[in-house]
Amino acid sequence: MHLPQELVNEIVAYIKHGKNLKILLNLLQASSTVFSPQICLNLHHLPIHIETADDYSLLSSISSLSADILPSLRILTIEEAPDIRLQEPRIQHLPSLLDGCTGIQALSIRPCETDWSLAFPEQHRRAIYRAIQRPTLVSLSLAWAHFGHSDITEFGGLTLPPSLRKITLYCVSVAHESHFATQPAHPDGGAPGIEELRTDDISVPFARLMFRPPHPYPYRNLRTLSFNTYGRETSSQTANPSAVLLHANPHLEYLLLGTEAHNIPTHDLSKNTALKTLVISFYVSGMVFSVVNIAAMLNTFSRSNILERVFVSGISNNTMIEAEAEHWQALDVVLASKIHFPALLGVELDFCQVVVDRRPSDGHDVPEYMRCTPNIERLMRGTLERGVLDIREEFVD
Repeated sequence: MHLPQELVNEIVAYIKHGKNLKILLNLLQASSTVFSPQICLNLHHLPIHIETADDYSLLSSISSLSADILPSLRILTIEEAPDIRLQEPRIQHLPSLLDGCTGIQALSIRPCETDWSLAFPEQHRRAIYRAIQRPTLVSLSLAWAHFGHSDITEFGGLTLPPSLRKITLYCVSVAHESHFATQPAHPDGGAPGIEELRTDDISVPFARLMFRPPHPYPYRNLRTLSFNTYGRETSSQTANPSAVLLHANPHLEYLLLGTEAHNIPTHDLSKNTALKTLVISFYVSGMVFSVVNIAAMLNTFSRSNILERVFVSGISNNTMIEAEAEHWQALDVVLASKIHFPALLGVELDFCQVVVDRRPSDGHDVPEYMRCTPNIERLMRGTLERGVLDIREEFVD
């Protein structure tokens, strides 16, 4: 088969590699010589997503038609459907597929079973550990997993690669007795170059496994930190996990603080003089957020800060805004000050509201009294006149 290279490129580019494994297999069956080079090139930046038993079979068949496919794969997500661990294709192919990904740069694992040992038998875990220790790995993401005593011993024995820069953890828990007392089998096996951590309060004990002497938790070299809580953080600056991370990482440039609570703790950001972007997100649907502590937190910044952008998002309404008018005005005072924030370029406020009384005549409009923008512009006139205030409203049924 001979096709113009431009046509081959267009055909392959049209396919969603991560989900359309069947189509990729069909192309390689038609001519691996023609289609394999462009597929391999695309896999340098496009992810492969394994979720079902068929995905394991398809990817295995693809790799048998072109030996260059798996070594070319850079981004792999294993997000498994329920009961897949008992199905033959997964049992048969997972270790060999992972071992074939010799150039893996980003690995994401979301098992169907929360217990790590139940989700992956020993042979599979060994293959995962080999992939995690690969010298090409830059990003590792784990979610919805519980590590027992033996699992912690296994994971603690890994030598994480110097190339590892980003770790993402979501609902990754450890056995209670192992909480902060975990002693890795390889005390010098932690990744020395981690610059980005995205975690929640549940996963902090596991995050400690990622850094060991001479660069122990809490890292001290982070440039990006995303920390989500579920309303359980303490007010103590010494016991609060996010506070510990903030104080230990003065070189942070990007900070996201997310919460499922009504309010957010007043974090001390006086040490974070390199911070350029601050994002505050309130996640819970239906709960109106409070700005009571935000102005106080902004007031902790050193005058030598270089903060450029502030983002606040969540559900609000005019009733809550009026009730907290003095706190919105306090927020305005600090953000409008060029002395306090000389480098500030933008303040974005994203409001979401549930609309229950849209006018039937033009189903897209919302009652004017529901719009928050006029109230916020009145309460934050100084920030508005500074030219940095951007208010966005979304109304959902």
